[in-house]
Amino acid sequence: PPPPPPPPPPPVPKQLVLVLGGPGTGLSEQCTKLSEVFGCHHLVVGQVIRDEVMSESADGKMIATMMNEGKNMSAALYSDVYRKLLAATQLLPHEADTPAATFLLDGFPRSVDSYKLFVTAVGVPSLVLVLTATETAARERQSQADGADFDEDAFGRRLLGYAKRTEPLVVELEASDAVAVRRVDASGDDDAIFAKLCAALGWAVPTAAAVAS
Repeated sequence: PPPPPPPPPPPVPKQLVLVLGGPGTGLSEQCTKLSEVFGCHHLVVGQVIRDEVMSESADGKMIATMMNEGKNMSAALYSDVYRKLLAATQLLPHEADTPAATFLLDGFPRSVDSYKLFVTAVGVPSLVLVLTATETAARERQSQADGADFDEDAFGRRLLGYAKRTEPLVVELEASDAVAVRRVDASGDDDAIFAKLCAALGWAVPTAAAVAS
């Protein structure tokens, strides 16, 4: 009889990087640039959920119903969606130990309770990055980004929400030995912040031409 086929290679490990930051830190924009320049995966919570709804899976149909009824999704359901997405994403052998094996988690989890549910469903992230900025710098950045649509009251509510929900998570993770936490100063221009993020990730800063938007 013919020899049995060789066993499949072991799966390439995924590096999960949780990226946290309050309003006006440019978090999503920087994650997008990292994805474009290095080829890492940028998982934005809103897009992840929309894709699940569009897939018409059992969870997707449940989410669509909840959205139509104005109900909030549970963190457990979010975590299950991420678990399935990450399990279904297979990396190629040559992507091992490269930025292509990195998944930037943008928008979820971002509270103590949702983080615990995420860890139970998916696992502990490899790294947590926390973008920080003074309130003045964050307000100025957000105001410039929003232009005439900038809403001072809405910005204040977002700051308060971050302080109440996410800062306690950062404090708890920094006090734990379970995961490395690196704060990144999000003041200065976009290129300077991008370079700081590259350093925090241990990735070589590309040339100015490659980074250009």
